[in-house]
Amino acid sequence: MLAPAYDMLPMAFMSERKLELTSLIVDPDLPSGLWIEAYNMALRYWQLLATMPNLSNSFRSISKNMSDYLQNTVYPKISE
Repeated sequence: MLAPAYDMLPMAFMSERKLELTSLIVDPDLPSGLWIEAYNMALRYWQLLATMPNLSNSFRSISKNMSDYLQNTVYPKISE
């Protein structure tokens, strides 16, 4: 499971901080199938969070940004 609760998320998502997305390192030594599997789970996770009305507007925005980042920056790296 990818972060079952808010308290389990990295400190980058603390409510007092502005989100600055950091680059995700794609390790070329891992098989591409593993990256695609992880990508699909992460994308579903962030897309789901972006639509949850019980989360703050701020965290839904973070979730949308992470979803966009995965699709526009990470996916091109792992689908080569």
